[in-house]
Amino acid sequence: MPAHPVVLIGRMYHPEAEERLRAAVPVEILESPTPEAIARALRRAGGAFVRYPNKLPGAALAGAEHLRVISTSGRGTDAIDIAAASARGIAVVNNPAFGTVYKPEADRRSWHSLLQFLEEVLR
Repeated sequence: MPAHPVVLIGRMYHPEAEERLRAAVPVEILESPTPEAIARALRRAGGAFVRYPNKLPGAALAGAEHLRVISTSGRGTDAIDIAAASARGIAVVNNPAFGTVYKPEADRRSWHSLLQFLEEVLR
C-alpha cells in the first residue's frame, strides 16, 4: 500500500465506494473542510477527490509535494484551481458519470477515470 493517503474533500456518495478505495490506498476524509484543513491534509496526500460543493483552492497546493492527481466528478473541474495544479505538475481528472444511474458507456468512463486516478497515486 502506498505511503501517501488519498484525501476525500467531502464524502463519496456511496459508502461501498469508500470501502473499495480503502482496500487499495490509505484514505483521509475531510467532512467539513476548511482551506486550512485541506492544505494540511494535502501535505501528506498522493491523490485527492473533490466532492461538490467543496473547492480546492490553489493556495492549498503550495505544500502538496507528494500530490500527483486531483479528481472531481459530475460537475466539471471549476472547483479546482487547474492553473495552480498544472504549475505543480499535478494531473486533474473529471469523472462525469460517477454516482449516476448505471449505463454501460457511463460506467466504463467512470472506471477508466478511477483507474487513472489510482494509477497516479500508486506510482
